[in-house]
Amino acid sequence: MKRKIYYSNLSVALLLAMMSIFIISCDKGLKQDVYDQFSSTTFYKNADDAKAALTSSYNKMDALWGNQHYQAKIQSSALTDEFVCSWGWPGWKAMNDLNLSEDFPDGVMNNPYMTLMPAITEITISIDKISAISMDVNLKERYTAEFMGLRAIYSHQLYNLYGP
Repeated sequence: MKRKIYYSNLSVALLLAMMSIFIISCDKGLKQDVYDQFSSTTFYKNADDAKAALTSSYNKMDALWGNQHYQAKIQSSALTDEFVCSWGWPGWKAMNDLNLSEDFPDGVMNNPYMTLMPAITEITISIDKISAISMDVNLKERYTAEFMGLRAIYSHQLYNLYGP
């Protein structure tokens, strides 16, 4: 009998503890700081923001010249006789046989597209936004030129892989 009362009291105590956690953990009045997104109200205010946006744009180079099977360099080479691979992944044989159907393993064939198209859009927006920043003119021109160069590289690679 004592054991039954003990478990009953323990259950009530656990229930009260859980209810108090839910009551205490209310969202009211909490201000959330977002660190993984930026907007025109919080970004593109100075030269450091322009440099950060430019640095971020270089990050997409991995979609071109990385060393994974979904990078553009590997795909371009695997579709020729430059690079024939059979390291166990079923996609290598499909690439070597030019069997590039919609059910290609792992959805690999669209990875450069899905990475570079948003990058081109971000670069175009960044070019527009840094034009309004008051900063050293030579630095602004250099950043704009780098953005345009990256956009040209990414666009060329998309054209090379997917056509017009």
